[in-house]
Amino acid sequence: ESEHKRVKKFYARTNKNQYASQVARHENRSRFLRKVRRQVPRNSLPMKKHIALGPEDIEGLPPTDPSLRYHMGNGKRYFEDIPSFIQNHKGDLAMLDFYKKLKNHVLSQLHDDDGSIEYTSADHSAVLFENNRLYRHKVVRINYTTYDLRRNQDSINPRTHPHIMVLSPEGSDHPFTYGRVIGILHANARIQRVSGSRLVPTSGFKRVDFLWVRWFRYDTSFAAGWKAKRLHRIQFYDGWDSLAFGFLDPASIVRGIHLIPAFQWGAAGASNDSDTESDEAPMVPEYLPSDSIARQYETLSINGVSEVETEDWAYQYVNM
Repeated sequence: ESEHKRVKKFYARTNKNQYASQVARHENRSRFLRKVRRQVPRNSLPMKKHIALGPEDIEGLPPTDPSLRYHMGNGKRYFEDIPSFIQNHKGDLAMLDFYKKLKNHVLSQLHDDDGSIEYTSADHSAVLFENNRLYRHKVVRINYTTYDLRRNQDSINPRTHPHIMVLSPEGSDHPFTYGRVIGILHANARIQRVSGSRLVPTSGFKRVDFLWVRWFRYDTSFAAGWKAKRLHRIQFYDGWDSLAFGFLDPASIVRGIHLIPAFQWGAAGASNDSDTESDEAPMVPEYLPSDSIARQYETLSINGVSEVETEDWAYQYVNM
């Protein structure tokens, strides 16, 4: 009798026209999902490597004031303990000088400078993070003015829409610099000073918002632009390069962008077997291991079969 009632519940999901076959399809789907749950227990799934929040993580973000430069959540539900996070990802190229870069960025934000100052070890020691935590967020919304003087908004999500553009420093080969957002974070930090034999705070904790970014470099060997009638081409920095990863103030983002993979050059780290002239295909960047926290992998394991997807292409075209 209970089974009869369960099947009849599927009737409400049909369009009431030739409903028998529709009820049967719903029953088949339900049986398949039950089978998957039995065969793939939760503790057998691979541990997530992302610092970005996943689709199952919930973080509300109310409508954004269009006058704001950006908008991100205020919650503290999702966080990382900084020492544990660094230890757990020890050896990852994305973590190269992570703590130093983090403190440099926080100091530049607290001192309200342009980020060009290289702080000393003594300056780094003066930075204190509240509870030693980094708080993670799902989305940051970027407000910007369009060419027709209207306000528009881009939602940056490290898993679905991670690519951004910022203004390049003066004297650069290209007016914009492009990056992929790995994580959307904030921390509460303050600066301490030496007083006798101990450190005392100079002020209360201040919230600092920042993005963890994997940077692209502009391919100067590739003719692009209006005259060449081709899109600009970019590639990741080598993983060991000091410019490969960094932190960014969300207010510095111009807007989000769309990138088109250059499929003919394959994945990053793959050998180039193309017949195209050598000046069209310079050296591809060093391969970043699949277990790196910076890789955009989604690993599924159903019935013992793992599928891996990646967007880590050797080259990509900028399509704004």
